[in-house]
Amino acid sequence: MEHNLVNAPEFLNYRVIRVSLLWRLHTSWNTFGERWKSIVGVSWKDWIEQCDLISTILILDEAQLIYAKEKKVDQNNMESANQFWMIVKSALQEMANIKIIMFAAYGYRSSNRIGFTTPVALPESNCKSLIDINFKRDELKRYIEKFCGNYFKNLDLPSVSKLYKYIWVVTKGHAGLIRHVLMSTENAMKKRIDTNHLYWDEIFKYLNSKDFDSSIYNNCRAVPKVSALSNEQISLCEDVYLNEKFFYPDSDENAMYLVRSGILIIEDCIYLSFAAPLLKRSFFQQNYGVQNSTDSTPTDLHHFIVKIFTVICNELSGKILRDTLGFGSDGRILEQTWQKEFYRIGTQVLGKGHFLSCDVEKRYWSRSRLKGGSPPALNPSQSKDDGSISLLNITTKFPTPRLR
Repeated sequence: MEHNLVNAPEFLNYRVIRVSLLWRLHTSWNTFGERWKSIVGVSWKDWIEQCDLISTILILDEAQLIYAKEKKVDQNNMESANQFWMIVKSALQEMANIKIIMFAAYGYRSSNRIGFTTPVALPESNCKSLIDINFKRDELKRYIEKFCGNYFKNLDLPSVSKLYKYIWVVTKGHAGLIRHVLMSTENAMKKRIDTNHLYWDEIFKYLNSKDFDSSIYNNCRAVPKVSALSNEQISLCEDVYLNEKFFYPDSDENAMYLVRSGILIIEDCIYLSFAAPLLKRSFFQQNYGVQNSTDSTPTDLHHFIVKIFTVICNELSGKILRDTLGFGSDGRILEQTWQKEFYRIGTQVLGKGHFLSCDVEKRYWSRSRLKGGSPPALNPSQSKDDGSISLLNITTKFPTPRLR
């Protein structure tokens, strides 16, 4: 953004300054004035006086550090964040010489959790959510092509197209997730890039590997840490996961927190859903668990399926299913519960060096095959050689396991 503003013809006469409040430790409501001076070199008051002479655009990152619940603006306090919010208030009233763009995290594991509360009311028209800044499909296509042209120069055009389509499916244009997918892939594929042996198959395997899952848990703030959520918030996420969409409980604080955190979004003004399939996958794996794989790999698909149901029928797995949400009105365990346990155990028994994707949806072959039915015809956007799909292509029927 800073680069684009500096080079935009309409802002050639503006001073563009970007400041992150993370550049100094312990920045808060009470320390804003001191931290600003240590970053910029002049006091906030002197800097604002400069803006009277020079048209300025201020990009302020991590602005949530100077949010404060139930704080009132006091124009006489020149050391706290009062002075900043006074200028914000003036800017909302069309103060001519300064424009302020704020980026603020809400609910991320590294941020404060006081809520989206500012001492100056910000009009809805002046606020953008994570969803508002998502890539559109054509924008993402151009971005991926440009990125690959710069960093994945040896990746052929069909592979670039597959990478773009895959990223669109798992992120739905989520800017933070897209950046992490590309940067972590570049790091993981460095040797292949350097030796001109970069192929889509290897990228696909990495993006469905435990190494990638670990990278998003540890390094991507857009991915929630489920252990930091309350029981009520986890329960709401489970409802959304099991139902694909869930009715939005109006004025519910937990729902509002999950939406503002970027975990869930509101669709059609009444339904909650996950903001991106990758976030849904992350919640699934963190909440229901993925155990370490065994050292041995099943010899064939029949062996693989038998091994899974053997483990499912043991006492521990039976207890997990009995204690898990997922019983229908008839008292029978719901299909989604079996699917969750199938994935959990399948990941465990498949063996090291292999993966089982949980991104298998209704349109794919696996679900109908597991039910013993005939596979639907593939549409042009599907691929027969997708490892996460063909892995489950079986026609054998298995009896419903009994829980002990």
